[in-house]
Amino acid sequence: MNYRAGYADFGTPEGASWVERADRYAAPETLARVWADFGLAFVAILPRYYASPEARAEVLKRGFTVADKAIDLSLRLNDAEAFWFVAPAFLGIISHTTLTCENAWRRGHQAQQGGCPDPRPGLALLVLTQVFLEWGQYDRAIEMGRELKELAERTGQGNAILLSMEWQAALATIDGRLDEAVAIAKQVPSRGEELGIPAYAALVESQLSSISLLLGDREAIRRQLGRNVGVSLRGLYAAYLGESHVAEAVLQRWLGTNQTILE
Repeated sequence: MNYRAGYADFGTPEGASWVERADRYAAPETLARVWADFGLAFVAILPRYYASPEARAEVLKRGFTVADKAIDLSLRLNDAEAFWFVAPAFLGIISHTTLTCENAWRRGHQAQQGGCPDPRPGLALLVLTQVFLEWGQYDRAIEMGRELKELAERTGQGNAILLSMEWQAALATIDGRLDEAVAIAKQVPSRGEELGIPAYAALVESQLSSISLLLGDREAIRRQLGRNVGVSLRGLYAAYLGESHVAEAVLQRWLGTNQTILE
């Protein structure tokens, strides 16, 4: 579900129903429990994410309590993949909690010392670059991006290669090199075909589709709108193209649980 429409899907009625099922069947002290708590945390956070600051602070506190349970269990289970997915995921949506990037790295190294390998998968490194950028820590973001590129080159792992391309395109955009960013983004689908993961390449391409918005490329935006882009991007692109009925449908989907979005 996360890969279909990003974390936003957890804020929909459909997302909540799937998480409820996962919670019902997940046994204690299992990897299934990690993923169920991962979903429960987002379900707790997203419905009132756009509420008043006071209400938002309360649901964030409640959601991150569950998130910490998922993170702690992933460490107890010695599952580095789960840890490096779950911890950065929550860093990516809020930056003023006690779970900071530095804390994530510290806990990861503790896990490694305890016998849990530290693969630092590409997705975790990509999210960490984004969070450091949000905090204005450009040099740390560059450092994480460099590690991501080295990981892709060292392992030849397809997902890491595509995520490294996503970071390079994002960095070019930030630095004002939009032509270079577009060139990288255009290479993603063919590279995905070469690596045998075209569906994952389509996801990465959709993450970079906002470059087209910056350039005012209406045709490129229209093509992306017809693909499986995330909920928030779908609404944004539809509004930009003047397709109000599509944008309104996206809002209605959110309003299934996000009754406070217009307050």
